[in-house]
Formats: sequence, structure tokens, C-alpha cells
Amino acid sequence: MVTRSVGIYSGIPGYFVGNGYKGKTKELDNEVLKISKKLEKEFNTDIIIRFNSDKESGGAFIKAVDERLDYSVGICASLASSKFLALSKEEQIKSLMEDSKFENDLIIYDICLGQKISLVPKEIIWNKYFKTIKGAFNYLHKCLNKEVYHQKLKLQEK
Repeated sequence: MVTRSVGIYSGIPGYFVGNGYKGKTKELDNEVLKISKKLEKEFNTDIIIRFNSDKESGGAFIKAVDERLDYSVGICASLASSKFLALSKEEQIKSLMEDSKFENDLIIYDICLGQKISLVPKEIIWNKYFKTIKGAFNYLHKCLNKEVYHQKLKLQEK
């Protein structure tokens, strides 16, 4: 079953992290919904959808292992600007510091994989984006430590 999250309580009264509920655009929302259905089918388990507060990015996560970020497994989609992504890292940083605005004209994908369930260091996963959902899924399968994932699921069932 796929459900949507209203956010995770941050410990600060009235403030929930990931409380976007749905995407800023219908296209982004539909892409995350596609991801959730594919995750549900491939992993045969419940999926939770979360969007960041700005609603410009969100993802679908395996619910059974999502309560601790160390074990999270998911695929995310983000609104992005092709002009911004074409800049060098230094130019991107400078434009962010100057609060430059870029119009979002595409959706990019990435994976969210907790450090305790990943076969590769987080530095390799972070900032690795894909043009397609298929590319993100292929990378998720390459990086996921399936043995730890299955052990974690067995602990959840007890």
C-alpha cells in the first residue's frame, strides 16, 4: 500500500520535517507516484511518499525500514534547472550565495539510501542525479546491501 506522509515531528512544537504532502507541480507529484508504485511492486512492501516543505522535491520510501534514516531506502525526484545544472560547482555555489533564480524546466532523480544499508559510502551517493527513473532504480539495486535490508525487515516483524 502507498500512503502519503504529513511529515515527521521534529521535536519543535508545530514543526514537521517533510511536510509538503504533494509536489509543487502535477508532473512532479505524478513522477513520485510512479516511483512509489514501482518500489511497491519490486520490494513487495508498503511505501510512504514524502515531499520536502518547499514541495520542489520528494520521494517514495520503503516504509518498513524508514523509521531510522540510517536504514532508509527510497528514490527521490526534484524539480531542477538545466541552466543551473550546466554551471560548474563553483558557479553553482556563487549563484546560490547571490540568491540567483533559475527557472525549473526538468525533473531529476536520485536515491536515498541510509549508510547502514548501503554498499558504498554516502559521499558517492550524494549529488549523483539521474535523468530517468530507470537510472535511479538501477543505481539503487547496485548500492543496496540486500543482506542488511532483509535482516532489518526480519527485526521489524518481531
